[in-house]
Amino acid sequence: MSRMLGTLNATSSSLDWTSFAMDAQRAAISSGMTRDWAAQMVAAIGELRANIDEHSAAAATGFVAFRAAQGIFEFVASDLGVGVLATLRMAPDYQSLSDHMEALRLTLTEGASRFGFQEGRGYGFRPLFTGLANRNATLRFRSGNAMLRMDGTSPDLLHAQAAAKPPIRGFFVSVACSTGARI
Repeated sequence: MSRMLGTLNATSSSLDWTSFAMDAQRAAISSGMTRDWAAQMVAAIGELRANIDEHSAAAATGFVAFRAAQGIFEFVASDLGVGVLATLRMAPDYQSLSDHMEALRLTLTEGASRFGFQEGRGYGFRPLFTGLANRNATLRFRSGNAMLRMDGTSPDLLHAQAAAKPPIRGFFVSVACSTGARI
């Protein structure tokens, strides 16, 4: 029987990550995902974990987690770091950026990163979006006072629902995938 719930501190060892990733993939498959889809979701979790370490300036506060049940696989990544606005403003391209919503949208744009636009970086969300294309899923991103919600059937910024929310520190991502009826 695979573990159906798991958490991992973002600064855990590579051995702990490997064990967590294997548990997450087995749990995703047990929930009803195909092996390929489950592997894509674990790759996305790994990218989010790496982003916490590389961008948050508070990696010790970060974690990733998953939960699986029949018909559903969910995962989150979160940290109490500087948030996407402060991270993007490290790049000369974005020093004048002052809006959390615009920063969140940029974070989800291919090629945008704290190293500047099109510097060969900023493609980390591709595995997540590719794995969720035309799937029953909901993606939620939070940073500062901004929230973006996307439907997995068309996970792109054109179809994102944006909302202002009470401010939070850091960055939070939540993904819920349904292997059955629409969630």
